[in-house]
Amino acid sequence: MCGKAQAHRLAVTQQIKQQAMGIDEPAGKAGQGNYTRQPQENFHQPGRATDSRDQQPCNKGNSGSKHHPCRQQIKHKVELGRRLCFASVVSAGLQGAHLAICPIEEIMSTAFKNPDHVETVDFSRHSKLKVKPNSGSVHASAMQASGIVLMELAQCASNFPLVLIARPDERKYQLAAMLGLNEGENIYFGPQYWESTYVPLAIQSHPFLIGYDDRLPNGEEITTCLQTDSPFLSEKEGTPLFNADGEQSDLLKHWHQQLNNIFESQKLTDRFIAVVSQLDLITPISVQLQAQNGEVRNLVGLFTLDEVKLTNLSIEQLKVLHESNFLPACYLIVASLHQLVNLIRMRNRQGRDQIVDFRIDFNAAPPVAR
Repeated sequence: MCGKAQAHRLAVTQQIKQQAMGIDEPAGKAGQGNYTRQPQENFHQPGRATDSRDQQPCNKGNSGSKHHPCRQQIKHKVELGRRLCFASVVSAGLQGAHLAICPIEEIMSTAFKNPDHVETVDFSRHSKLKVKPNSGSVHASAMQASGIVLMELAQCASNFPLVLIARPDERKYQLAAMLGLNEGENIYFGPQYWESTYVPLAIQSHPFLIGYDDRLPNGEEITTCLQTDSPFLSEKEGTPLFNADGEQSDLLKHWHQQLNNIFESQKLTDRFIAVVSQLDLITPISVQLQAQNGEVRNLVGLFTLDEVKLTNLSIEQLKVLHESNFLPACYLIVASLHQLVNLIRMRNRQGRDQIVDFRIDFNAAPPVAR
């Protein structure tokens, strides 16, 4: 029996390792050990239609046509669809007693369709638009939490408490940085500057975000979009999106590349969450906050990684995390919870309702759906 149990554990560990490396088991092959690497998922260049062979502006007919020669160069069909929930977090808050991340989820809830006020960046529509300075990220002044990705984990962990938040989609969890304890509050935001050494990319990227290409009949591709109702877009002042010759400005090129990096890092973040979930490392927590008047309230619906289970992983399981370079991320997330002390101290100094004590309960019962 011990030999069979060991073999089963090794088989499960190997399956987790394959997922960590971005390899899926094809349908109908369960348990047979045959894996195929996932097809590369691409991020579509914004602006004018281009021929991928020479990256020069293309004027071959209707760029929105399904049969347009340049469109046929784009092979990425958005199978990830509802898995792509990053999309730029625009608000977050406590829903009842639950901390909830609110990215532009409508993008994923309607098949290949962007929500209102989100448009694909395109010269024909946005040639006159400019982006006004937003150095203080004023749009995030009431943002209680922000989705983050692994590429910024170290910077975020040194500033914010990091948690996992349950989501109703296939990915199940969203990695997030806590910015406040109540709906509509961002403790780190200040009139002059942020009380942190880093601002999450989801906030930095505004008014740019990831969305569907609405120039295509079915919007089946992911590309750079604009939140067109942003107060930081103007035709009179700011940095233009396009140069006088119609080419992308350096600003647009920068954010297209940055969103592409975020897109790729979100896929890596998804794999990380899948692996730690299969290793049974994700555990619910409840944060109890005691006010000066003695009132106690709980923040629930939050998850972290179980440090005890992490310490007791087998050599084979640790090897999976090490080879996928996920082990440092685990400890960064665990350690970041100590930033909650700093968040509470900052909050108290701002004259808000005083919190005199707090406690984190690990393995807390998950919240009951209402």
